[in-house]
Amino acid sequence: MENQVIYENESGIFTCDEEGLLLRYECSPENRLELSDCTEKFSIFGQDWQHENRKDKSIRKLVIPSGVKQIGSCSSAYHEEGDVSFKDYVVRDEIIFPDSLKIIGVSVFWSAMLPEVKFSSALSVVGATSFFHARICKLILSSDIKPIYGYYYSDQAHPYFKDIPGQGAVEITENELLEQYLCFGGRQFKYAHIDTLMVPDGYEYMSLLSESDIGKLIKY
Repeated sequence: MENQVIYENESGIFTCDEEGLLLRYECSPENRLELSDCTEKFSIFGQDWQHENRKDKSIRKLVIPSGVKQIGSCSSAYHEEGDVSFKDYVVRDEIIFPDSLKIIGVSVFWSAMLPEVKFSSALSVVGATSFFHARICKLILSSDIKPIYGYYYSDQAHPYFKDIPGQGAVEITENELLEQYLCFGGRQFKYAHIDTLMVPDGYEYMSLLSESDIGKLIKY
């Protein structure tokens, strides 16, 4: 197809459109692992994560190439059919997000098993439930990542609402939504299990991770 850009590295082949949206990922044969190869790495999370959905999704590393600007979409609070997803992936050794990456879309890493995760300061949108029920060995957050929480939705008769436990549904405008939350959905880390969380001293991480299970907190 025309107007596609192809990147290839040790992780595999990444196909993007001319705007930098990731259209397809093909894992390289040498990057594939058996699920049993990842047992020791993720033993801190018990054994219940080892299920059939992950059997063909275990890889050594996921290095997103420089030039990729967006993975998935954020046009709603739901995963769009056809969007690239790393749902149920097991990434044993390394995951790298490039400085070019600005958007991680809805449910992209749903229930993924990930080693150390660190976002670039260029990242501006983290979509709804993007790391829902993920298991992350170490998550490093910088002050550039705005604390985002809540669930935001719309219907035919009304604009946008936010529904935060204890507060109920409150109507907000689209401009307020984008200004405050940068996406059409929150709860990015709902039910995520994070063994070690590193945050700047004074960072209000609970606004982002109030529904996450955090093993150890390190402030830097």
